Amino acid sequence: MNYTKNYHLPQWEKADRIMMDDFNTAMAGIETGLTEAGEQSRDTASQLEEVRQEAAGRADADREAAGAALFRGLCHLARNHYRALDLETELPWQVGVFRQKMEGKKLPAGASGLRLLGRQAWVMGSAGTVTEEALRETMTEEQQMRIVAGDLSACKPLLLTFTAPGPGILRRVYLHSSYNSARGGLQIRYRLICLDTGEVVEQREISLSLAYTSGTMGIYLEFSNCFHTGCRYRIEAESLTAECNCTPAYTDSSQSVTVEALPSVGPGSLTYTLRDQEENRGGIALVRYQSCGAGGSFSLRWGGKTLRPSAARTITGPGGEILQEVEFQHRGALPASSTLTLTAAAKTGGEMGIFEWGAVLV
Repeated sequence: MNYTKNYHLPQWEKADRIMMDDFNTAMAGIETGLTEAGEQSRDTASQLEEVRQEAAGRADADREAAGAALFRGLCHLARNHYRALDLETELPWQVGVFRQKMEGKKLPAGASGLRLLGRQAWVMGSAGTVTEEALRETMTEEQQMRIVAGDLSACKPLLLTFTAPGPGILRRVYLHSSYNSARGGLQIRYRLICLDTGEVVEQREISLSLAYTSGTMGIYLEFSNCFHTGCRYRIEAESLTAECNCTPAYTDSSQSVTVEALPSVGPGSLTYTLRDQEENRGGIALVRYQSCGAGGSFSLRWGGKTLRPSAARTITGPGGEILQEVEFQHRGALPASSTLTLTAAAKTGGEMGIFEWGAVLV
């Protein structure tokens, strides 16, 4: 007899079994619900963390942008303040500002590897092999000088142009002429102009006595300032009197030009310690200079950082000359006392002449 097949559970046991199945099903549902709730909670927490991080990132970016905008504004104010100082013959007493001009008979304290010529401190990468023959080859007489006795308005100035093949000093230019109808002496004004910058490099006057009513004469235009690689120059000479008839002319001969070659010098540096009464957010430094030939480059060591120029521009100097200006920006805390060291290095065949440099703390 098959008892298994025909086996029937008692009624009470069948009820217990049903209740147990229902209980297990309920517990499984609760466990699944709890698991799903936990996963959803973790997803929500993860989403909240992402939102928090995004918000924090935006806040950091906003603070960074605000800080950058503030620094740019402070640099703008500092730049304009420094330029306003050009109106001052002497720098008034300031805190957190300095300016050094390359004037006088010697370089400022803290300078090395520079050659002071006129109003500029120079570095020169050229070999210093300028010859009189090489300079004469670039000379062009654009207009011959003319003096008309008794008629100053009819006189014409000498216009003589050249391009410097390297760095040197133009010591002398010789003019020769015959003359007649002389009745006294000549007063001649001459000058050397850099056509690239518009700067009057040098200006002088000479007086010539004419002992005879006719004859020949030589006129020596003497200079002491230098010319620079690749720059274009013009010599202008005009008579301030009209006491004879003559046409002094430049002649391409061995005695027409006398020059002194200048050897290379550099890299050069300028150092200054800027003092304030408190820590600062940073500052700007400005360098005004002339670049010739292949030029060169600047770098600045300030507050433990080596800086490269953040901006370069062309400006008009106080004398109307065209100059170059580079700007360095130090963004970050600077102590009350910080040292700036500017380094200038010329390329081979290049020169740089520093007119001035300075800085403003912000």
